[in-house]
Amino acid sequence: MTDWHPQPDQLVALALAEPDAAEQEQLVAHLAGCPACREEYAQLCDGLQQTLAATPAQAPSAGFS
Repeated sequence: MTDWHPQPDQLVALALAEPDAAEQEQLVAHLAGCPACREEYAQLCDGLQQTLAATPAQAPSAGFS
């Protein structure tokens, strides 16, 4: 385990597949070796999945392309 740990917003970005390749690689490597951060990430992903599942689907406005 290292002294550096990702910030919660970095874990959210990872869950949403937003980081660039280099940052994503760094975060994934850290999660592979840090059980505490891995658990936090798993809980965060679970919460995001529950939130997304509860969000009603909405059709795009007319003329949206």
